[in-house]
Amino acid sequence: MKRYFSFLALFVLFGSALAQGDPGSGLTFDPVGWGKSPYAFGAFLLLLIAAIKRAAEQPQYAKYGQVIGNPWLWRFLAVLFGEVGSTGLYLGKFGAQLPLFGLDVPWSVAFFGLASAIVAMGFRDLLKTVIGWITVYWGNRKGTPTSAPAPEPSGPPPLSGLGDLK
Repeated sequence: MKRYFSFLALFVLFGSALAQGDPGSGLTFDPVGWGKSPYAFGAFLLLLIAAIKRAAEQPQYAKYGQVIGNPWLWRFLAVLFGEVGSTGLYLGKFGAQLPLFGLDVPWSVAFFGLASAIVAMGFRDLLKTVIGWITVYWGNRKGTPTSAPAPEPSGPPPLSGLGDLK
């Protein structure tokens, strides 16, 4: 509990510094930026769901392994957080509207949340695919160590040296 309050205090005290970010990197903790683009809010959703997933993999939650391993749970959470987050961003006057096809306010906010969730889910799958390609590439390079099959024993097993223990 003490850790929670200390994090909350740091967030409140240094929240403006986090929102300013590093001008060179483009990484900020800025709700205004999240409300402008579903890509930025989708990246935030991706990190939020990854943090929740990481916390759910702790040993005390091992009994829920079947539920935690279900990908539809994480997709549902992405859509839920996307819709709730886009509504919160809209009500907080941070934007979060995607007025495609002439959609009006409630539908444009809902579409923004859905688009952000799709971005979060799609970017995660794309990242896993690219990492898979990289690992296959590095695994097939010449000169890299590979796992060789274990040699089969050619004779009787060696004596343990204990003999008969009568």
